[in-house]
Amino acid sequence: MPTNKHKSQSRRFDPTRYVAAVMYRYALAPTIRAIGASSRSQPKLLSFIPNKRQPIQVVLDFPLDSNWDSGAPHEWYTGQPEKIFYSLEYRKEKSGVRHEFIVVVFKDGTRCRFDRAAEDAGRINAPLEEGTKSKDTARIIKTDDDQKEVDSSELLLTLSFPNGEDLSLILSICHSIKTHPLAASYNLFIYNCYFFSWTITCIAARRAVDWDGFAQSEETWATIVNDSLKHLAPASLNRSKASTGKRFLARVSKIGKFVGFKPKPSLPDAPMFHSLVDGAESHQEKFSSLLRKPLIELRETIRLSIRNLLLRSQLASTLEEQIDKDVRDAATQVISLSAVRAAGEMAMRVITALHPAKPESLVYAGLEWSDHCDIAWDVTCAAAAAAESAESAKAAPADGWVQEWDRVWQLQWDAKITAGDGDQNRPIGQNACRQARTAWRREWDHMHSVREEHISQIVNSMQEGILAKIPDLDDDRLKIGERAKANVVKRLFIDKKAQVQNEVPQPPLQEYIESRIVKHCETVQNFGFASYEDGLEKIESAMHQIWIKTVEALPDKNSK
Repeated sequence: MPTNKHKSQSRRFDPTRYVAAVMYRYALAPTIRAIGASSRSQPKLLSFIPNKRQPIQVVLDFPLDSNWDSGAPHEWYTGQPEKIFYSLEYRKEKSGVRHEFIVVVFKDGTRCRFDRAAEDAGRINAPLEEGTKSKDTARIIKTDDDQKEVDSSELLLTLSFPNGEDLSLILSICHSIKTHPLAASYNLFIYNCYFFSWTITCIAARRAVDWDGFAQSEETWATIVNDSLKHLAPASLNRSKASTGKRFLARVSKIGKFVGFKPKPSLPDAPMFHSLVDGAESHQEKFSSLLRKPLIELRETIRLSIRNLLLRSQLASTLEEQIDKDVRDAATQVISLSAVRAAGEMAMRVITALHPAKPESLVYAGLEWSDHCDIAWDVTCAAAAAAESAESAKAAPADGWVQEWDRVWQLQWDAKITAGDGDQNRPIGQNACRQARTAWRREWDHMHSVREEHISQIVNSMQEGILAKIPDLDDDRLKIGERAKANVVKRLFIDKKAQVQNEVPQPPLQEYIESRIVKHCETVQNFGFASYEDGLEKIESAMHQIWIKTVEALPDKNSK
């Protein structure tokens, strides 16, 4: 959605004409209609309001606590011989306050019109914040007068549906509008005929485009993740130096969530262990390899988040917020896992250094080598969890994690050493405690530094990769009227030379609708009725909520 910079770019309006038009529609119009209801000279401004001369219509009042599949709208729907439409027209009257409405066209050329207006009795309250009761209608265009009225309006845009779309889509949208806590009422400045038309147009177009389809492919998602991490592990890195460290780490633990989880080491024989601990992958490469798995697992979460969005203006900000949070959470998990793994490795090195290298004599201080290592690993996990908790506590002293590490280590070590000589094992445990603690802190700081240096680039890369995969409506399914296109292009600052040469490009549908919303919010603010930001937030929020409710009520198109 365009930002506040558009405020300074709003077109000039004549306040006198605007206020006069509003007063005419909402104060004088009812009196004029009462006097000349039977006259064919009825003002064009009022002609969209349903009356007794238009019998093939229904007022879209839906029963409370139900979907639209009951009551008068459903009866009207079931009685229609044509239910599949192939195009949707967004139209605007050329005079008066320039009422906007929607027309759908069936295969046989029959047209159905959808309008929103204020109930006659409550029109005086339409400018108020709480608004008044709305009168939303659907009407089959049959009479010559109705046909001329539609044809004389300005065609803003046409959406085509090559495979057809059921009329139930429009009725579901209208039901979601009518049952929305705010949009159900008619408000002159927000929930008016413009809002009604924008919402129907956007939802019909959005349903025709599968934004989250790319995320259904594991391969496509893996490519996005890999691209976001590739700068952490450049191809020039010396892989051979890291190979022995990787082999050891792969044997020591399996990557997983650390919360409440104590990975058991899978150790080689003691003589092999001495050779495997040499060499280590870079912290950047380690961070990348550990982060990849939790990022891969974000696929479904991100897919559902995208599926619930209606407007592209909400897409970038929503993705940025969610991806930033999810990636940072995953990175914190990686820091924790890497630190405890480094500490556990160090503790087992201390144990291994005391045991003989010959397989036939692996007992030391009354314990088998492998049992000693298992105990060291378990105690390290417990101490690391306690230290991490103390480190995260806001009120904890700066060195509180050290005391917590030592306290938990001693308790766990003494409890687990149930065999062998306690006097011999105590100094072993103290030595392992000190060195493991140092390794934990060092790894924690290194990985935290890598996260802070690279997290923004990872988030931005993932966001860009996702946005690049989200499609727009096909150009051949959208046709924006030349006058409407010229107006929006002017607001979007398209090359003036192209305008002069009649090569004005057609903007995407979302940009076109967004430009109209922005223009309306600027106009309302210019006349002092509501702030730009407040109007914009209310309109976008309501449209988003109506989209979600409509999607929930309709079958998933991907399941067909």
